[in-house]
Amino acid sequence: MTATGDIIAAVQVLIQQLHQSVTATNAAAQRAEQARGAAAALGHAQGVATFGAIHQTLAEVQQGIGPLIDRARTAITQAQAAEGG
Repeated sequence: MTATGDIIAAVQVLIQQLHQSVTATNAAAQRAEQARGAAAALGHAQGVATFGAIHQTLAEVQQGIGPLIDRARTAITQAQAAEGG
């Protein structure tokens, strides 16, 4: 395998790991939102604020991961084109 091929393989693994992170982040965000709802139902203002902040943070992480995946895919496509394949 060429050096470019090694890089492509490594980036493909990174993309797979990022996808797994997205899945885990989605699940965590959903749990945070459920916890926020439960805290609201109990009238627990601090819980609502805490889980709302956690949910917001996870949403920001989700928004950041998508562009990383897109850039990695673009880099792979460009590297493969440069390699002739």
